[in-house]
Amino acid sequence: MALKTVVTELESVEEQYRDLYEEQEHDGETVYVLQVEGVDHHPEVAALRNAYRAEQDKRKKLSGQAQELERLKSQLPEDFDPGQWEELKRKAEQSGDDAKIKQVQQEYERKLQEAQQEAEQLRNQIRTNAVERELTAALEAAGVTDPGLKEGAMALLKGQVQLDDNGTPQMDTNLGPRPVADAVKQWAQTERGQAFVSRPTGSGAKGSTGSNAQRKRFQDMTGAELADLKRQDPQEYKRLRDEFYGGN
Repeated sequence: MALKTVVTELESVEEQYRDLYEEQEHDGETVYVLQVEGVDHHPEVAALRNAYRAEQDKRKKLSGQAQELERLKSQLPEDFDPGQWEELKRKAEQSGDDAKIKQVQQEYERKLQEAQQEAEQLRNQIRTNAVERELTAALEAAGVTDPGLKEGAMALLKGQVQLDDNGTPQMDTNLGPRPVADAVKQWAQTERGQAFVSRPTGSGAKGSTGSNAQRKRFQDMTGAELADLKRQDPQEYKRLRDEFYGGN
């Protein structure tokens, strides 16, 4: 008598074979499964396993082909006309003119390259706009409000800002990527960052005299000294700033 591999009632199996079954839960139902050793070597099981693996390989190959087609499709220019391409190709092949075939291929390759370049330029522009917008807001929030000082801080920090996988600007720091606002706030509290932070003006404002500020290098002056120098001697301020930033 052949034993069933799965039964719902253990009593339906002869008592001498009941110890060979194990109680299991499948889809919320209690069943009893026959425990068999070496089942993978059974001819019918091996055939099913091989067929399943072949089907998996086939699906994997088709999936790869589909992804490649989508990649190629995304690179085609917007004005790409498959019908026009096929017609030109057919005429060229019928004429036997290899030069004509090559010309058609070169034309579509040129259009494809132009489309890719335009897409790359657009991505770069979007990145630049996002970085500048985020960095400007962070600098102003950190107290860098003077136009000249803010321009210098932008030039100094812009290269440290990158977009993450979601397109969100992040700034590289010693502790890894951080939100731009947090990283700029921390930078503005450093000795170097303080040179760009605008100080309040008026009788209560503290700072060095213009003559003392001029005896220092641009990067060594505090924000108050830089503000005083710019107010008292704009030309000297511009000279020192251009010297620090290489004339930019």
